[in-house]
Amino acid sequence: MQELKTCPFCGGEAKTIFDYNQVGGDSFVVSAYVKCSQCGVVRYTTKDIKNAAFEDVIALFEKAITLWNTRTGE
Repeated sequence: MQELKTCPFCGGEAKTIFDYNQVGGDSFVVSAYVKCSQCGVVRYTTKDIKNAAFEDVIALFEKAITLWNTRTGE
């Protein structure tokens, strides 16, 4: 997994968070968050997954981390 950059707003440490909700039957909405532990700013991705593999969840985290680490001008 990619290394997290510090918060682009305050320089605080970033943490990853996982959440899921069942939306019916065997369907789940999975969310992967990156959140600053200091100022609370968040970047996240959400995906409706059914019978997902562990690799699908890791890919969701990778996407959230890529969004978090993206900086204008780099």
